[in-house]
Amino acid sequence: MGMESVLQSIKNAEESADAKIAASKEEAAKILSDARREASEIIQGAQDGAASSTVKTLDSAREKAGKEAEGI
Repeated sequence: MGMESVLQSIKNAEESADAKIAASKEEAAKILSDARREASEIIQGAQDGAASSTVKTLDSAREKAGKEAEGI
């Protein structure tokens, strides 16, 4: 192999590596974006569940207090 051929092979390998790095960065960004979206959905679901549970607890307490007040 001549010097020019070796240099061309090195250049091709570098270009291939750069393309793989760029593709990997894009894939990593997509994975991160998907993970953030999923985490946001989980947090929102937990907040909704907590709010619903709080409302049920308050309703139950009001009902119990109302029954106790009727007994007085």
